[in-house]
Amino acid sequence: MEKNNFEKIFRPEFIFLDLEFNNKEELFSFVKEFLEKKKVIEEEEAKKLVGLLKERESLGSTGVGLGIALPHLSLKTIKETVCLIFRLKKAIDWQALDQKPVNLVVFIFSQEREHDFYLQTLSYVAQILHDKKIVSQILKAKRREEVYEYLVYKRKISFFKKYQKVFYYLLGMILIFFFAKFLFAKIKLPYDSPFNSPFWIKKEVIAILLFFSMVLGTLFFFSQRVAFGGFALTLLLLTGVVDIETTIKFMSIPTILFIIAVMIMVKWFSEKGVFRYLVLKAIQYFGNSPLILFGSLMFFSALLGGLIDEVSAILITFGIAIQIVRYTKGNIIPYLIGLVMATNIGSALTLIGNPIGIYLAFSAQLTFLDFLRNSTPISLLSLFFTIFLILLIYKKNLKLENKIELKKLEEEIDKKEVKIAVLVFLVFVILVVFHSFIERLLKIEERSMLLGAGLLIVGFIVFYEKEHSRFFVERGPDWWTILYFMFLFANAGCLEYTGVTYKLAYLLSEGAKRFPFFREDLKETFGSLTMLLWGSGILSGFVDNLPIVAALVPVVKNLILKGIPLANQLYWSLLIGGCFGGNLTMIGSTANLVAIGVYERAFRKSFRFSDWLKAGIIVTFFTLFFANFLFLVKILTLK
Repeated sequence: MEKNNFEKIFRPEFIFLDLEFNNKEELFSFVKEFLEKKKVIEEEEAKKLVGLLKERESLGSTGVGLGIALPHLSLKTIKETVCLIFRLKKAIDWQALDQKPVNLVVFIFSQEREHDFYLQTLSYVAQILHDKKIVSQILKAKRREEVYEYLVYKRKISFFKKYQKVFYYLLGMILIFFFAKFLFAKIKLPYDSPFNSPFWIKKEVIAILLFFSMVLGTLFFFSQRVAFGGFALTLLLLTGVVDIETTIKFMSIPTILFIIAVMIMVKWFSEKGVFRYLVLKAIQYFGNSPLILFGSLMFFSALLGGLIDEVSAILITFGIAIQIVRYTKGNIIPYLIGLVMATNIGSALTLIGNPIGIYLAFSAQLTFLDFLRNSTPISLLSLFFTIFLILLIYKKNLKLENKIELKKLEEEIDKKEVKIAVLVFLVFVILVVFHSFIERLLKIEERSMLLGAGLLIVGFIVFYEKEHSRFFVERGPDWWTILYFMFLFANAGCLEYTGVTYKLAYLLSEGAKRFPFFREDLKETFGSLTMLLWGSGILSGFVDNLPIVAALVPVVKNLILKGIPLANQLYWSLLIGGCFGGNLTMIGSTANLVAIGVYERAFRKSFRFSDWLKAGIIVTFFTLFFANFLFLVKILTLK
């Protein structure tokens, strides 16, 4: 069979990667709608297509084994032979010959009069799918164009391309090793410090190398991030860089316990419908027009991001947005991008909005009121600025064809349970807000009430829910992430323990002294603040913000000890940079990835990088610049 024929049969636009369906019927319906939309098949026969596919399966499963299905039909009205290829995100049951679920489905539809060509196509596809290497390449392909080349040209993937992530990882580690060895040998602290000795320089190189082994491992092999964290921590112990007691101390157990408690609470509040109810009520008052509706939903998504966490907030508000768009026939993309960006900005509103805020609270001994005085005003003003920018970018895409009936969105909410949960939520917020006052009143250790507030509410949930509380304790916390945080904190703590952060603080301070600024007394402060803000912001667009902040917090501590004016403001530059920088790319924060995953499952479409890029660059640049200006005004006012 001629290759050119297959170039016509296999088209990139007929290849679908990582869509999710619950069963065969859902997939058949999607195929029917797609062929009808492309006008490949006439309307009358399209209506019968799902039934014809089911009938073909009843004669004998087209699941050929090894996770592959090959449904095929000859049709009367189809204009040409076509193949639709689906690589499924979640395997579905197909009653295959080997009884294994299917995650690769190839549909072949041909004209009845071209029986010979149909058989040749079927034979060709079966031959390709019999080649395990090609199937493996199709399952790993990142773009539909790659799959097209594998099918048409049987392109063999090179050894380098197959293991390119491993090569990049190893190359990165080699560069970091030589850079760290050169840099830390050259940097000499200006006072008589043990960290200038060869003994500690060796430990510094090992610590920085193993920390970045975890960071690069997370970047290139995200699903294996816990493994990289465990390996790095083990090597730190085996090489004698740190001991067990110090390792446990660096894990910041109070921070971990508070994050666990918050995750359990958020799961319970979400199950009760608290946040959903509050957002719906807000939309009821502000949703009279598309722009006001969109802006108000962004505002309340940000507010939820500051009061619970960014992931839970985006799941709640984006879920509502999907229902609104489906009912009003609007465009979902502006909602996705706008809500995620507002949530990332809003996660800096309070102490509990983002894991980096919680980490800063415990490691830098900051109170909830400290957050209200420092990060809340900058985050709130930046939020209004972000809403303005997003409305400006997507103004033409926010038309709604139908009015919203909010009653349909409230049907599943139990108002009695909501009232109880709201009361508990208010108690938690009050205890967190006034934790420092209560601690002084009771003369107890700082942050005791902060941790106690979380544990108290978890205790109530367990008591109130009785046996059902097991569900919230087991399903609430993301235990995978919790373990990752523990390894991360310990690895980052070793940078301080070995003196790496002292030397980085010295370099940052020296660089800040050369920063152009009209106030000589504040040059070092504003220079350090600006470099930390933009550095953490840009890096957070490509790497998770927590490793960056965890590594830089000890640097800020050293700058405070050095005595530069208003050095405590540097903590807030890290928080703002880490949260705002998540808007730069579609992989910049967990909320981004979660929302995109929900979008792809709900609309059966792949999210394009280009859909994010324009808004991401504009919003990140202007919000960081705006925050930088607000910091400037603040330090000039304070000094």
